[in-house]
Amino acid sequence: MERFKQTRGYALVHHLENGALAEALAIHTPLQVVAIDNGGSFDRRRSRWIEMGIYGTKIASFRGHPDDLPFTDSFANLVIGEERQIKAQTLTALRRLVQPYTGKMVINGVVPPDHDETPEWHGLWSHQFGNLDNTAA
Repeated sequence: MERFKQTRGYALVHHLENGALAEALAIHTPLQVVAIDNGGSFDRRRSRWIEMGIYGTKIASFRGHPDDLPFTDSFANLVIGEERQIKAQTLTALRRLVQPYTGKMVINGVVPPDHDETPEWHGLWSHQFGNLDNTAA
């Protein structure tokens, strides 16, 4: 988390094993956590998070597999998983969810090279409405 400079936004945690990573992110970071679980402990984890008072305010859980998630592209500031082995198809599905330039994807504790660097010029556009006249028309 030291390399991840995002102070707010969304973290997607996929392939939950015991839910500890999702829980820790929800408690110890300002990120809103989206947990994807296709295991048999879905209801037990959700009940635990409800008892802790973090479900619905800091963490939300969805039953399913990362290959067919109903989320919009580029919504996540952080995509991280608890499972060690990830298929290429799943990796491709997860990449589309990572926010460009500032988003991070962590696979087995490693940030893939194409998600490691933010371009120097990122965030330097100074015109609110996108043109040189700074007009909306």
